[in-house]
Amino acid sequence: MLMKGMLLIILSGLVNLLWAQTPERKIHVLARAYGDSVCLRWAPGSYEGWIEGNRYGYKIVRYTLMRNDRLLSEPDTTLLTPAPILPYPLSEWEKRAGEEKYEAIAAQALYGTIISPTATIRDIRKKAEEQKQRYSLAMLAADMSPAAARALALYFADRNVNKGEKYLYRIFFASDPEDRSSDTGFVFIGPDEIFPLPKPPAPETLCEGGRITLHWNTNLLQHIFTSWLAERSVDSTGPYHSLTEEPVVSFSATDRETGTILLPDTLILDSGYLYYRIRGINAFGEVSPPSEPARAVPCERDFAIPFISSATTNDGRVVLSWMYLNPEDRNHPRLTSIKIWRSALEGNNYTCIGEISSSDTSFTDNQPAETNYYKLSIRTTTGETHFSLPVLVQLTDTVPPSPPGGIDGIADTSGIVTLTWKKNPEPDIYGYRIYRGNSRKEEFSQITIAPIADTVFYDSIRLNNLSRKVYYRLVAVDKRQNYSALSDIAEVEKPDRIPPPPPILFAASGEEKGIVLSFSCRTTDDVKEARIYRTCDEDSCLRLITILPVLADTLVWVDTAAIPGRNCTYCIQLADSAGNISTISEQIAMVRPHGRTPTLKPVIQGKKGTGKRSVELRWNNVPSEAKKVVIYRAEGEDTLCTYTSVAGNISGFTDNQVSTGKKYRYVIQPVSKDGKHLTPSDPLDINL
Repeated sequence: MLMKGMLLIILSGLVNLLWAQTPERKIHVLARAYGDSVCLRWAPGSYEGWIEGNRYGYKIVRYTLMRNDRLLSEPDTTLLTPAPILPYPLSEWEKRAGEEKYEAIAAQALYGTIISPTATIRDIRKKAEEQKQRYSLAMLAADMSPAAARALALYFADRNVNKGEKYLYRIFFASDPEDRSSDTGFVFIGPDEIFPLPKPPAPETLCEGGRITLHWNTNLLQHIFTSWLAERSVDSTGPYHSLTEEPVVSFSATDRETGTILLPDTLILDSGYLYYRIRGINAFGEVSPPSEPARAVPCERDFAIPFISSATTNDGRVVLSWMYLNPEDRNHPRLTSIKIWRSALEGNNYTCIGEISSSDTSFTDNQPAETNYYKLSIRTTTGETHFSLPVLVQLTDTVPPSPPGGIDGIADTSGIVTLTWKKNPEPDIYGYRIYRGNSRKEEFSQITIAPIADTVFYDSIRLNNLSRKVYYRLVAVDKRQNYSALSDIAEVEKPDRIPPPPPILFAASGEEKGIVLSFSCRTTDDVKEARIYRTCDEDSCLRLITILPVLADTLVWVDTAAIPGRNCTYCIQLADSAGNISTISEQIAMVRPHGRTPTLKPVIQGKKGTGKRSVELRWNNVPSEAKKVVIYRAEGEDTLCTYTSVAGNISGFTDNQVSTGKKYRYVIQPVSKDGKHLTPSDPLDINL
């Protein structure tokens, strides 16, 4: 397939400008969402990678990570390319000959002969290796035309997408991983992330000798646009007409170094105003909205405006150099002085940091900020002031920000935590990452996917568990991705919605002074009070008779109001400090005797068993009417709980569920045949 000679010679010379970086074994990926599809564009970072992709093709794997704003526990993995994507074969290129010029350039890069440049052009290498020329031509064609990118196997449209999902795409060479290694390209996007292309800033217009030269900055939007359209009109409202037949691409080394494009207009401005605007074109062939129009002001034809040609950093200083379109204009008699201006933001708040002679072509800023926008202004003998285009210079920043402070949080009854903190003092803070833990001693887990730009965050937590508090820590991240140390731990109290466990009513006895109840009540740390209920004889309604403050693990209370001879049934409920009420305890029936009656109290004894992990219990003095004997046990300092029961005629029990090195407490209580809980024994402590 042959190309028109002149176009090929020009392109083959200009593409050498693209070969200014060290080859990388990397795949660079871009993505664009359209609602019903996601389109991918990629490019290998070196000639070697391009050849590998042409030979073996590319594979694409899609990982579904989120669905309906929820992170999936396990990603859904889909191989989108069962057969590798390969460039069109030569026969297909021949069929499409003449249909699209950039497809022809791509075909020439794959199969044609490259003509080395012979003309000398400023800042351009005179010769380059043929492989680099082929690679550069192919990447240029792919950037300028989605059709060419598709033909070069550098484009893919995923049309099997669903709203509410987010995907991680992985693109890699299809070569055998056992004998070849290469990098992988990743991009994260969802089909709903449809964003309009930004409107470029208005171009600057420079008038010299009656001719207009357009300048515009490409640094801020170079990750979005691969080429540009420049348009002109005699009226600010249009119509506008393109200045060039083809989109404008930054080829020259000066353009790449300064981040600007200079485009002269062939029209000589003698009178009246002209209006210029620019549009950006991305790698998917989309054209952005136009910039605001820039008006070209008539000027004398021998007028010259310098532009910043380089900006370098050295030991914390910034050295600016500039040049003139015509070198002889450096000492133009109409120029009186040059001022250097600096701002932390593009477009406003510029401050003059120096004024030098019009014959100078460099300036050193000894106290630059972290981010600097520089521009020049020149003043003429007629009082006119003209500004150059701004140039961005950023200093290397490896200093992390300070840890966030002033962290405060509150949780509501629905489980929503509102977390706030003080804004960091550093001016380049990008955001904050949030970490959460259920204990001060455990490792905290990150709960934010991306840094939070605000100083407030809302978290959702579970309330129906025994953990009474939740803990947070923050990390500040600056725009250079420097991470601060973890902040101090912020403690947030959870709303208490969990009732305490019911008490253990393990002893009741009828005595002359009244009915004595003994029960374990400290079932949780926040138990506040015990509520005792009673019903007597034929009355089936439990009535609250007293409320006791819980001050110890075990409480003893005497019902002195019980009427002797009447059968009374008791139960207990616990309430915590948040007002949560436990279920009722086991009910115990007891009769207060008439006058003094002898009380038969069981006596319990115990010792270590013959085995290392057993306790042998023996008791006596159990009333003959006992139907069963209930055994209560506590481990360490825990409260007594019902452990087991044996028949009333049995006088011993072996506990095989014990551990060496621990302390155990036992209490036994007989229960009569009619269900009455008789007098319990005194506690028995055994250390193993």
